[in-house]
Amino acid sequence: MRRFDIAIDRVLRYVSISALLLAMMSGAGAVPITGISSPDATESFEGLSAGPNIAAVAGFVGAYLPGSAGAPFMFGSGLTMTSPVPNSTAFPGVVIIDHAVPGAPTFGLLGNGVISSSADVPLGDAYMGLNTTVNSIPFIEFALPTSVSEVGALVTGIPGLATLTVFDAGHVFIESHSIPTVPLGSWGTNFLGIRSSGIAFVRFAGDFEVLDGVAWKVPEPTSFLLLGTGIIGAGVARRRALNVVS
Repeated sequence: MRRFDIAIDRVLRYVSISALLLAMMSGAGAVPITGISSPDATESFEGLSAGPNIAAVAGFVGAYLPGSAGAPFMFGSGLTMTSPVPNSTAFPGVVIIDHAVPGAPTFGLLGNGVISSSADVPLGDAYMGLNTTVNSIPFIEFALPTSVSEVGALVTGIPGLATLTVFDAGHVFIESHSIPTVPLGSWGTNFLGIRSSGIAFVRFAGDFEVLDGVAWKVPEPTSFLLLGTGIIGAGVARRRALNVVS
């Protein structure tokens, strides 16, 4: 009987160690990050046009309102804007401005500059802007196409703070992080990001905030290998235990 108890202890040891290693590898304990190495996907809001759930801003060219028909709007990368929905007016509202379209409108950031051409945009020609303050629209929310371990974007806005808040698949809060907005010339290096396990929804907030290059990375398969190792180890220990008592 004593040998059987020892074998059970081994089973529990295998499972406990594997669970600990899995938690360590999955990024438990959210931390801010300043970039993502080799992201699995990036949304830079390029090549959009008016359609059933993305209206053109009245009186402008190259400016669009995703989610205008009252439904979440999915971009080509699989990123889905879930709030504000409906997004039916230019002010206050969330706009995509594409400077690949001649005559696209400018976007002023007070002391941080004016976005007036593709040369001012970090990635490509287009970007997303929150055309109001957080008092009117508190955040832009996206649903990610799968749970990820790293997420973030290049951000700036009028002088102040830009904030990223992340949630799990049940909309349970994980972490929030803020960084200062920057002059337009530094937008391309001002990355606001968070690393944690199980990120499914993200919210960006800031007065007249602009976003480009929303990027994310899924968990490495190493964590799943560790879990498998623990299960195999538990099975081996159990078989040894049965051999002892048979």
